[in-house]
Amino acid sequence: MRSTLLSALLILTSLIACTETDNGNEKPTVSPTKITEQSVTTGTEVGAVAPNFTMNDQFGKAVNLNQFKGKTVVIDFWATWCPPCRKSIPFVKESYNKYKNNNVVFLGVSLDKAEGLDGWKEYIRDNGMDWVQVADGKFWDNKAAALFGIESIPSLWVLDREGKIVGKNLFHDELEATITKAIQQ
Repeated sequence: MRSTLLSALLILTSLIACTETDNGNEKPTVSPTKITEQSVTTGTEVGAVAPNFTMNDQFGKAVNLNQFKGKTVVIDFWATWCPPCRKSIPFVKESYNKYKNNNVVFLGVSLDKAEGLDGWKEYIRDNGMDWVQVADGKFWDNKAAALFGIESIPSLWVLDREGKIVGKNLFHDELEATITKAIQQ
């Protein structure tokens, strides 16, 4: 009974995400729990070609999503100010290490504010986040987040080798299964 209660509490805790509110402050809310076939935002439904964007990485180099065509891409929308995002980093890191040699690219898209980008760079370095990381410093107005219709973070997406969305708003167990399926296609 105690382990069942503990498991239920762990699951509920993992469903908490950071979202934007009307006044611009972050508050925890429940994140989407299911891969859907359609999205409120046009062009981001499963099966659609993902919208392209270009954003600078932590070294100032421009990164274009389309440069990864031919590879499976995992996009992680996150921010250093988001506790659930920070909590998910070890799992993303584990997945990165598991799949990085299988023609899979991990792309972190940060929603950190411009004044927090130095801290973002430090966080990436200190936590050994060796995959591609980009940010534009525009918080919830982040160009990529707007294109993908991101309303809460963390938000994990998987694109196949053709750039089509094969999974969105994935939780950890769904992420690895979706990556594996995309690799096998």
